[in-house]
Amino acid sequence: MDFLKKHYEKVLLGVVLVGLAVAVAFLYLKSASEQEELEAKSTLLLRPKVPPLTNLNLTVPEGSLKRLAAPAFIDFASTNKVFNPMPWLKAADNRLIRSDKAGPTAASVTNTTPLYLRITLDSVSLSADGTAKYVIGVQKEASAKPSDRSKRQYYCKLN
Repeated sequence: MDFLKKHYEKVLLGVVLVGLAVAVAFLYLKSASEQEELEAKSTLLLRPKVPPLTNLNLTVPEGSLKRLAAPAFIDFASTNKVFNPMPWLKAADNRLIRSDKAGPTAASVTNTTPLYLRITLDSVSLSADGTAKYVIGVQKEASAKPSDRSKRQYYCKLN
């Protein structure tokens, strides 16, 4: 007993050190098992087992497509004034006129002229090496930009 009274601090320190060693060993083994569990969960999330697809029931969409093959035409614009009331405009002399008698809907085509794409061979010349150079003119009358409607010349040669 005398020995314990003299050296109790050393014994206590030894017990604490042994406890710490056991805790370190336990944590090492526990971290390995946790790592395995995390890998198993990640493989389960990244590569899940997918059940095979079953046959789709397409009877409803196919029936809808068959009904849409010949759609019903209902004209709510021109004859039915409940859903599309007729707008009226005031003329210069303060009388009311229907909107289809004025504006863009009243416009009519009086003359049509075709717009052509003209491609012409303007000239042929020989270069110094003996190959032929061609000057081709292109005029796009139907172009959206007015600057593109004029004739442009392009130079080309074979091969």
